[in-house]
Amino acid sequence: AAGARPDPLPGVKLSLDQLREQMFHVGAGRRLKPPSWPGGAKVAVGLSFDIDNATATLSTGNLDYEVIWRGEYGGVHGVPRLLRMLERQKVPVSWFVPAVSFELHPLMVKDIQALKVNHEIGMHGWIHVRLPDLHIPIEPVPLGTTPEHFRPGIDPNGVRAKYGLNGAPWLITVARLEWHKGIDTVMRALPAIRRAHPGTRYAVAGVGDRLPQLERLKDELGLGDAVRFLGAVPDRELPALYNAADLYVGVSRRHDLLAEGFGISLVEASACGLAVVGGRSGGVPDAVREGETGILVDPDDPSAVAAGVSELLANPERRKQLGAAGRKAVESYYNWDRVARDLMEIDRRFRSTR
Repeated sequence: AAGARPDPLPGVKLSLDQLREQMFHVGAGRRLKPPSWPGGAKVAVGLSFDIDNATATLSTGNLDYEVIWRGEYGGVHGVPRLLRMLERQKVPVSWFVPAVSFELHPLMVKDIQALKVNHEIGMHGWIHVRLPDLHIPIEPVPLGTTPEHFRPGIDPNGVRAKYGLNGAPWLITVARLEWHKGIDTVMRALPAIRRAHPGTRYAVAGVGDRLPQLERLKDELGLGDAVRFLGAVPDRELPALYNAADLYVGVSRRHDLLAEGFGISLVEASACGLAVVGGRSGGVPDAVREGETGILVDPDDPSAVAAGVSELLANPERRKQLGAAGRKAVESYYNWDRVARDLMEIDRRFRSTR
């Protein structure tokens, strides 16, 4: 209508009042008062997780409120407002920007660089190999997990009984049910795996919009009870679930605008002493040390996935070696204490040059 105000959130059907009601933290930027921060701190740290996948999900028409605040609202509206506030206060900030968010909103990084305040930018996941045109130093900080929570030796009998994971061998994937996670590739590889190793079955823990298509694929491939979709598995049960499996498979790939930035479940599996078969794509090689904690395969090729899985299923001693090395890698490197130390060191160096 003539004179109507433009929709501040294009494509989103919630009103601003509804949005504010659902997302109490939308006003966080207005509540920040840097002069009152403890110790006179003058560096803000902006952490941003899963904006990449949420943004792409929103673009498909999924208007779930959680997707909205993690996706377009943060990338298009929240970040610029926070930048303006920090500019007024002359507060530098360390930005950690998810990979696909940058691809969808490339001006986000250049807007940060254009500010008069000297900001630092960290790129989440595999993006650090794709940005030579920015002409800025890139220092990746691989993520981690909690080795006290995810560990070997946890009794798996309870989750075996609950989810029907009797017998062996079991392959497992813990992931959202999205195409870029490569679950369909593992399913296409499974007939060849089962010819080499009869009785092998595949369990997938997670929820997502692709479940109906994956169920149809299971029927088309005639996999029957060789594939089991477990749904949402509580975090408290995940360590036992990893311990119930024989091999972790996480063959994520590029699909449309989606990719694996790192793969937390890969290092969770390593923490539990599982050997890992990962996809040579995105940030997965940052989480899987090829030949040390697992192997990497072409995630777009079911025959390559089948060969890699079959190779490790045929060699229990090799799986044991990879799993033990994975546990050691988590204890020494892929853990949140190391992540915190890395970020603090980057922050220290950043401030020392100002």
